[in-house]
Amino acid sequence: DRFIRASRRTKVLDVLTRAGISIELCGKGWETSPFAKHHRVHSAVPYDKVMGEMLGQSQIVLNVLPNYVEGSHERLLTGMLTGALGLTDANVFSQKHFVQGEDILSFDWNHLEELPHMLMDVMDKPLKLEEIAMAGQEKVCQEHTWKQRMELILKHFKLEL
Repeated sequence: DRFIRASRRTKVLDVLTRAGISIELCGKGWETSPFAKHHRVHSAVPYDKVMGEMLGQSQIVLNVLPNYVEGSHERLLTGMLTGALGLTDANVFSQKHFVQGEDILSFDWNHLEELPHMLMDVMDKPLKLEEIAMAGQEKVCQEHTWKQRMELILKHFKLEL
């Protein structure tokens, strides 16, 4: 799992760095990474600060899934819930629950070179960025909160809250 995540993140950072796009990196170890000189690094940020304060100040949350074919990650959905545009690698879950370009942006690993263009395009169109972000926020509020997940689990096991 760690190898896959590290490999995928490295590929994404490499393509963004080569395109001259700088992003904010959060987490232990980034300060010694070769990418540190090209991106803004926040090392060892407490989880609650990232999930609350930092995501709440973000315009876009770039999510790289480890290998979740039919699932998502709390980071993406929480970022969208706070009003950031969700940008993630496409998978069965994102394609089933969201609409590309309407409430989420997804990139394809087979065409990773398109990611910088997708990112620059939406950054150059602030109204479009806000429109997608707000639609994503609404979708997450309606369908993807922890409360809704708990209700789904309880329903599956025929239990009540």
